[in-house]
Amino acid sequence: MASSNTHEYGAEHAWDDVMARGKQHAQEAQWELALQAYTTAISLCSTLPSDTARRHRALKDLAYVNRCMGRYEPSLSILDELLPQLPTTDPLRLNITGELGVLYRQLNRLEEARDAFDEQYRLASQLNELQRMCRAVGNLGMVNSQLSQRDHDPELLDLATKQLQERVRLAQDLRNASAGDPTKASKYDYYTILKAIGLSRLSICYSAQGENDRAIATALEAVQLETEERPFNDSSVEAISRFSYGRALYRAGRHQEALEQFDLPKKCSPAVAFCKEPSTEHCEYLQELLDAGAEMDTPDEHGYHALDYAVFNGNDAAQHTIYIFLARRMARDSTANVSERFKQRLEEARLRKHYREIFQDQMRPILLGRKPDSLHRIRQTYASAIDKDIDLSKTFDALKLIKYTDFLAFNRFPRSSDGLTQTFNPSANDASTQHIVFISYRWVNPDPWARYPDNAENKQYHRILHALSEYLKINPSINPTNLAIWIDFACINQDDPMPGISALPFIIAQCDALISLVDEEYHSRAWCSVEVMMVQALREAYGVHQWFEDRDGEGGLRRGSGELRTEPGGKKLGVEGDRERSLVAIDFSPTLTLTLTPRLTLKITPNYSKDHPKAHSEDHSKDHRLLHF
Repeated sequence: MASSNTHEYGAEHAWDDVMARGKQHAQEAQWELALQAYTTAISLCSTLPSDTARRHRALKDLAYVNRCMGRYEPSLSILDELLPQLPTTDPLRLNITGELGVLYRQLNRLEEARDAFDEQYRLASQLNELQRMCRAVGNLGMVNSQLSQRDHDPELLDLATKQLQERVRLAQDLRNASAGDPTKASKYDYYTILKAIGLSRLSICYSAQGENDRAIATALEAVQLETEERPFNDSSVEAISRFSYGRALYRAGRHQEALEQFDLPKKCSPAVAFCKEPSTEHCEYLQELLDAGAEMDTPDEHGYHALDYAVFNGNDAAQHTIYIFLARRMARDSTANVSERFKQRLEEARLRKHYREIFQDQMRPILLGRKPDSLHRIRQTYASAIDKDIDLSKTFDALKLIKYTDFLAFNRFPRSSDGLTQTFNPSANDASTQHIVFISYRWVNPDPWARYPDNAENKQYHRILHALSEYLKINPSINPTNLAIWIDFACINQDDPMPGISALPFIIAQCDALISLVDEEYHSRAWCSVEVMMVQALREAYGVHQWFEDRDGEGGLRRGSGELRTEPGGKKLGVEGDRERSLVAIDFSPTLTLTLTPRLTLKITPNYSKDHPKAHSEDHSKDHRLLHF
């Protein structure tokens, strides 16, 4: 019994820790990290079967994060299942009804949203929960404002204005009560955000009533709540405050001042904020930005654009508005093929979405478990994802490999057409014992137009054999018959390379180890640097992957140094070109996002592999795929 109690106490402690991390991530708008924390918390609840309250709290927070990420249906499903389990007087219903109201509003189910917020407000009043009253009455004001515009009801607009005025008053009362108390600093900041949102919404009501001066003053007050000493910890709040202020200025004829509020470099712009939560109302605001001539393609602090978020959320109306903006801008370039360029941007955004869905949602939870079979399980997960989705199978190549014994017998560097390459089969008898090593190398063929990476002496082939021999010595438990390698020239289809190149982050994540064939030029190659950065991020985040260096002329393998911080920016590329574009981002770890400064554009011509010798020339072909890992 004592052992059981100790185990339960440990689980409770772990649950508290991971929930605290989730809350911190959510407060900083790091939604993917918060999602992972709350998912972990729910899994921990299985070791606390009698503690339903903890499970309910974790589910509530998970629904909130899903909603903030634009994943409305999963969020709604969680809340619909959770609400009937709670007594009518349970304080947790305050959060649940509020979340349901927000979801209904964003799904344009305004009457249901109003009913949910009304229930939240009544329950908060009964419990004398001023903070929840503040949120509920503000949300009621937002919904009634929308209904008033939809139904052309001035009385409802007056009600909305009064409700939002109450929201601002309650938020200020809460701020006053926590001001000057260092133990309540985070509460003070939260109440400041509540006030800023209330003021921004109130400004919109004043504009609808024709009170432009009052709308400008109210929105400016919201903007001025953020200071250098106390910035908003949710970038969307600043974006919406700036939009409300710019909107009021624009309606007063102060167009240039308004445009300055609509574009926020290196921050979350209004266009990005509205695409994050693409409700009907937000799509209307996007149209207002378009009509005003606002900039709508500025990336946020994570490198994502408004189009990315519109694609993440599957919002066709938002995508169409962004398309019109981009088409107008592209049309200024007389040589631009607007349709083709937008298609490329859309393709890049979908690639980002797939990275998020596969790695962050499916593979990362397994890696975080740090179990002995983690890599086998993520191989199974990846194979299943590719097999079930035709779009994914066209975009990303399956995990390919060459058995070590086949490579050894081949006596030279193999190409993808040589018949050695196999597709990983998760159902094979030896699948669970397979050990895969990623080989990172550079082309050494001195002929600049060569179609083969190795030189006449088969230098790289023999280096790979030597490195694998040393690797087997370091890992004597590995049976050579279970060892396989991934090497690009053989595992990426050289006649159709893009699916293999796009899959590179997933491939590295599925390999047990990466071996770098280091020579005097290895770290000068951008692709080699990217591969090193990826395995470093994986190794540091999860402790599952290994990285070794085989240094030319230095004998055995050595473990890659954690001190090495290689930067791909400015190094040799396959094709040199535009390094300014925001590209496909993949966040490899719960604590580390690979951000390349200056940004690295890997510009790949579709007919060539990443190290095709033609890539060594100064070819500036416009036909390319951009990858940002």
